[in-house]
Parts: sequence; structure tokens; C-alpha cells
Amino acid sequence: MIRGLMVAGIIALTGCATPAGQIADVDFSWEQEVIAATPEEIQRRLLLGFRSCNVGVPECFLAADRAALLCDVYVAAAGARQSQFVMGRIRVESIADASSRVWAGLQPMYRRSWDKRIPSWLAFARGDATCRD
Repeated sequence: MIRGLMVAGIIALTGCATPAGQIADVDFSWEQEVIAATPEEIQRRLLLGFRSCNVGVPECFLAADRAALLCDVYVAAAGARQSQFVMGRIRVESIADASSRVWAGLQPMYRRSWDKRIPSWLAFARGDATCRD
């Protein structure tokens, strides 16, 4: 009985999630910040923060000219592997004076009033890999 309820709960949760190929920027609630770093440096910082804190699995793509970065942040599966569901997205665009504008977005279904994911992701981009609950 309990096992059946657990399976039903997992199906209900994953049934609401959007796979990567079907997601658009309008599917996220966004926050932004200007950070004194290049997109390439921000990518390094993000990967370090995610690796240290295990708050999702990022898949990042740095533009050929190194002026922009896009990271899809996946829900972690067992063993901290990447699941097929994108919970968030981070966009970085280079602006003047070796600074970048960073947008961090989370799908509303993953956001709660106590949620610290977006503040954590923006802190990672600033170079602060402190894990927040």
C-alpha cells in the first residue's frame, strides 16, 4: 500500500515537470544581477558551486565568442546524476567593463517561499560557493 502511494506520488511529481526540449524562457520566474566577472569565469564559479552543494545538475554552454553563457539546471537523480527534468535556467551576457548580467530562473512548480535556490545560484555566480539549505 505504502509502496503504491510512493509510486503514485513520484509519477504525479514528474508528470508536472517539463523536459528540456519543451521548455521556454517564459516557463521560469526570473531574478537578475550584474556581476563583475566574464561569462567564462561565471561558468567556472557556477560549476564549482553546484558540485560543492549538490543543488541541481547544470549543463552549460559557453558561446564561441565567450560573451554569453546558458546553463540548464536539471533536477538531480539518484547519485547526483542528471535527470531529464529542467528545474531552472541561468543566462549570462557580457556587458561593459568585464561585467556580466546574470539571470537565474526557476520553474514555479519548484519554487517555494522558503526556497533558496535562486539566491544560491546567484551567489555561486558571484564566487560564493557556500551551501544554503
